Amino acid sequence: MTYSNPASGKLALMDDDLKSEGKLLRLCADLESKILTSVDDAHFQWHSTADDMTAEQALNANWEQWPQFGPRGVWGRKQGNTWFAAEIEVPPSAGGQTLVLKFTSQWQHRPGSTDPQCLAYLDGKIVQAIDGNHTELVVARNAKPGHKSVLHVNAFTFFDRPLVDFKVEFFVRNERAEKLYYDLMTPLEVAIRLHQSDARRHAILNLVERALRALDRRGAHTKAFAASLAKAEKIAAEIYKLVDTEVQPTITAVGHTHLDVGWLWRVLHTRDKTGRSFATVLTLMEEYPDFVFMYNQSVLFDFLKTDYPELWSRLKQRVKKGQFEIEGAMWVEPDVNIISGEIPGTTDHARSSIPYRRIWRYPKNRVVTGYLWLFRQLASNHEAVGT
Repeated sequence: MTYSNPASGKLALMDDDLKSEGKLLRLCADLESKILTSVDDAHFQWHSTADDMTAEQALNANWEQWPQFGPRGVWGRKQGNTWFAAEIEVPPSAGGQTLVLKFTSQWQHRPGSTDPQCLAYLDGKIVQAIDGNHTELVVARNAKPGHKSVLHVNAFTFFDRPLVDFKVEFFVRNERAEKLYYDLMTPLEVAIRLHQSDARRHAILNLVERALRALDRRGAHTKAFAASLAKAEKIAAEIYKLVDTEVQPTITAVGHTHLDVGWLWRVLHTRDKTGRSFATVLTLMEEYPDFVFMYNQSVLFDFLKTDYPELWSRLKQRVKKGQFEIEGAMWVEPDVNIISGEIPGTTDHARSSIPYRRIWRYPKNRVVTGYLWLFRQLASNHEAVGT
């Protein structure tokens, strides 16, 4: 397919510019394809049950007595849960590498979520969500051949539609290749949005091309490719040393999730979503120590404390380390267009902050925030918006 840039006219791009962009994007796509390498010597067999049970019951059950679930298996319950379990043994070919499982289902995207939505456990410990936006699970880094773990997946389906199969594939991930891919793809996406006469565009594209050309791309993930990464990484690092102005901006990106307490689902589903969302965030914090996440609705912290004490304990540790930022001080994100018709920051909104104090100023927590944000859309009906 011929590459095109929708902004080519505005950016004054010529045919040679478009050919160069298309070439670099194809080379980046080739690099991306080398991040994961399929593992062929792994054995995996699901067992599943649609019986109603708590997480504690499922994790302590003799799951090997559950019926086996194969590629043609059909599952799914309207607003219900199906439990899957299997033993994972690190295959010889994955020794010393990062072993990853990739999940495939008939993901159906809907506003605010996907269906099905799952929570994964490794050896009884909550790990992360599995859904249409999170399809990979790291089993082990520096994996040891023969090491065994037990995987449980609590799979929730919202709609009344049968699902066929719940496929799991084994891969090893080259994390250096993954980092290089994003270190090149991010500036490349910036450069192709700059005007043809912008010197920064050409400086970035030149370094991206040099880095990609330094790679031995013959075949799939080979020893020669791995050996060529160091040279490409060195060239990629030059991109981030480029200076175009005396004043350098500082951009701070903080993670966040907007989770409606009551919207297209029931509150009991919100409680489950809370566990899945925060489990994924906490796992990302372990993988990326510089990752900082912010959240604001104290009602969800209350849900987490009650329903997922393990996650609540891990969250408090991340607060202490500065990775989990508590934004206050509302009990729940308010609709300030309808509450008493009052301007934000007055009576009803002030009342909403009182339960927040109960959660975070409790003697054992001692977390006090100094700011509050409300959605900008609320300004449409009010001249003043509390910030």
